[in-house]
Amino acid sequence: MIRLLLEAYYEPQFSEHSHGYRPGRGCHTALREVAVTWTGVSWFIEGDISQCFDRLDSRVMLETLGEKIRVSSPLGGESSPPLDALRLQGPAARRP
Repeated sequence: MIRLLLEAYYEPQFSEHSHGYRPGRGCHTALREVAVTWTGVSWFIEGDISQCFDRLDSRVMLETLGEKIRVSSPLGGESSPPLDALRLQGPAARRP
């Protein structure tokens, strides 16, 4: 239930170009967008973010959620994918 609420609230605010940890999106939709949109680009920089969530402060995430949502759940539970998407987006990438 919490996951559905978080997705319903944050999903419309995320960039349409974001693909990580989003319903119906992932590496294949990202690659498809690159192939269609980024024609003429001859190189890309690849990065490994596999451990990026290991070093994030949970308090910052809960404070971010607390700005708009008064109830949250611990990280690692059912709500993790939308929380991970929120982490990747960051406040600057969200639409006002």
